[in-house]
Amino acid sequence: MPVMEETAARMADGEDLRDAVPREAVISLSRNRPDDWADRVIYVWLNGARLDPIRYGATLHLSVPPGRHTVKVHNTLRGRTLEIEAAPGEHIRLSCGNQTAAGGFLMMLMMGVAALRVRLDREGAST
Repeated sequence: MPVMEETAARMADGEDLRDAVPREAVISLSRNRPDDWADRVIYVWLNGARLDPIRYGATLHLSVPPGRHTVKVHNTLRGRTLEIEAAPGEHIRLSCGNQTAAGGFLMMLMMGVAALRVRLDREGAST
């Protein structure tokens, strides 16, 4: 059960949650970089399990148990992998996007296609 649904159910039962420690962490993966090419889908894996692809402007919210997790993104040309350690109740924010690879702009001018690389970064400090 996702963290928010579980918390709402426990509050409805009248349980005092002030001292409760959340059992799950949340990973949010956004694709809204202003320099993203926005036309090529990015495929996402969490701990080896393939998830729905992420399109430009979208955000995936994933509830995960505390511990080590692997997030992988791939645009069918290139991929990136990020190892994350999630604490109970932590909200980890990641961003991804497609960008021009080295020499990609010149390739686009000459051939009409660009070599794109995929980025995957952790945003700021988690809260």
